[in-house]
Amino acid sequence: MHTKLHKPSVLLLPSPQAMYHDVRHFAVRVLKHAKPYVTRKNALLAGAGSITLLAAGYAAVFFWPRTVAFSYAQDNCLTNPVVLPNLISKKQSPTYNATPATSFSVHGYPLYSHTTCITPTEAPKEHVSEVIPFGPALFKKNIRVSSGAFPSLASSAPLEKPVPTQGALTLELDKPDHVFAYRLLAGDKSVPCTKESVTVVCDSTQLNLAQSTTYNFKLERLFGSAPAGTIFARPMATVETVQVVAASIGAGQTVYSVASEFNLTLNRPAVSVEGAHMYVVSGDKRQEVAATTSLSDKTLSVRTTQPLARNATFAFTVDRITAADGGFLQAPFSLSFKTSGGPKVLGINIGNAKFSPSGSVVITFDSPVSKSQAIQNFVRLEAGGGAVAAAVSVQGNKITIKPNAGLPRCAVFTVKVLDGLQNDYGIAGGSAWQARSRTICQSVFSIGGSVLGRAITAYSFGNGPSKIILVGGTHGDEKSSVYVLQRLVDYLESSGNIPAHRTIIIVPTLNPDGFAANRRTNAHNVDLNRNFPANNWKSGVTMPDRSFNPNGGGSAPLSEPESAALVRLVQSHDPSLVLTYHAVAGVVIPNGSGSSNSLAHTYDQKSNVRFANTSESDSIFHYDTTGALEDWLRDKRGTPALLIELWTKTGNEYSNHQASMLTMIQSP
Repeated sequence: MHTKLHKPSVLLLPSPQAMYHDVRHFAVRVLKHAKPYVTRKNALLAGAGSITLLAAGYAAVFFWPRTVAFSYAQDNCLTNPVVLPNLISKKQSPTYNATPATSFSVHGYPLYSHTTCITPTEAPKEHVSEVIPFGPALFKKNIRVSSGAFPSLASSAPLEKPVPTQGALTLELDKPDHVFAYRLLAGDKSVPCTKESVTVVCDSTQLNLAQSTTYNFKLERLFGSAPAGTIFARPMATVETVQVVAASIGAGQTVYSVASEFNLTLNRPAVSVEGAHMYVVSGDKRQEVAATTSLSDKTLSVRTTQPLARNATFAFTVDRITAADGGFLQAPFSLSFKTSGGPKVLGINIGNAKFSPSGSVVITFDSPVSKSQAIQNFVRLEAGGGAVAAAVSVQGNKITIKPNAGLPRCAVFTVKVLDGLQNDYGIAGGSAWQARSRTICQSVFSIGGSVLGRAITAYSFGNGPSKIILVGGTHGDEKSSVYVLQRLVDYLESSGNIPAHRTIIIVPTLNPDGFAANRRTNAHNVDLNRNFPANNWKSGVTMPDRSFNPNGGGSAPLSEPESAALVRLVQSHDPSLVLTYHAVAGVVIPNGSGSSNSLAHTYDQKSNVRFANTSESDSIFHYDTTGALEDWLRDKRGTPALLIELWTKTGNEYSNHQASMLTMIQSP
């Protein structure tokens, strides 16, 4: 591209260059053709004329005003003959210098310059003309420099795209620029750009930008190191981070199939993968597994050359996944998963006790169980040292075992799963498992109802000939007696610790209406432990607060449905021992029948209550205890009975009484 020189403003005159050329050419021709005919004198005259013509042409060229359209694309030099250029006064405008370039010199001294170059000393201003005075003081001429339009972006399209955080932002100018430098700014950071012809390249890596973030970007011109204007300033987003948004194998998942391939789904298409590895992990050791990766749009596929080992832990890692626009993983990706062996038991529908003798056992596995195998060869029910005949069925990941006949009550049995059981993918190994349980021991029945119709519930354990009855909650506000017997029911059920010679019957709450109302008496305001047909029964009784209740013993012995229900229970089972629990004296009192005294001493030794004779009752309770259950058992049946007074009305004192209770249960 050549410097564009404007013609002089005077019409019909040739340019200074043309004038100089024509004068020089004419002089040369005259000398050439006149040579044969002129004398030496004529030759001198002709030479002098030629020199005169040359001098006139030189003067015309030198003093003729010049106008230069400043070019940003190349050097701004114009033809401007100058003799003895060192004698020329070098002038400059506020922005430009005009400097003759030496064309001919002798011994290093410039004699002639054919060309003058315009160079900016300051950043040019757009569309501004400046005059440079050129030549000696008396023979100056003006060189006018017009700056024109600055180079600008050829297209804003690159600014509409996300900015790479690792790579370069490449921009194209509408014309080459040899004058300005460029730098890119983002926030408070900047990076110099490289420039070649019309291409400006800014390495955004040096800006340490975050992905998926918007910054205020600016591209500046620089003249030297000083800012000289802004090409653009606008908010722009960096490239979006590449993310793994889904995987065909979840993190921590167990794979039950024959695994040789899985896929990762990315949030956008990717073009390259770096540092992908598959490992089998054992403790703190890793061993690489041969695997390949491939990309298709948003899917990264990972394939192993061999099916993965079973019952093993694996980790897949990838250092970098890059999108076409330069977006990449924010951090290395890692996925851990496991492969299964054969089906493993997750759970069972029974606990370690209370299984219904006629119920079904349902085992749940971690994967579907294959129906194409002989299930009965791998799952069984055992009791009493032998297998229990049962029907076995499979539904998905559940196996159901239904005994052909009911199991005995309170019987221990074992559920077994043997190794070799296959899942739906034909994978076996590591399935061996077993669990022990017990069929329900208690029989639950009602011995009658309360005044308000609440059931009086009894729990029976064992079927031995020797029977023991334990009663609590005779007085509704003595809740501790209820809690102690409820805990005993739970213990006997969970432990199965029932002597073969015993039948144990427990009535935790004889007075359910009083328990619900937190009241000593029943709904008729009768003290149930004054309503039994003992020899000393009477209707009017003194209450613990020393008030007199004219109907506290009931209108007649066994006038109340609760006491009558208990008497029927005693009469139908004929127990060898009865224990009744009350509060709050902290004593055990025998009723004087049979071995009650010795049993009371034993109870004393194994609990936190003390032994007391029947004769001490008046001093202990400070009121008459007529018509009591223990007295009726002595007077009318001769049945040994112990009255146990707990220390609190609302606490659960089972732990202090368990040993004594079990001793009473196990006694002959």
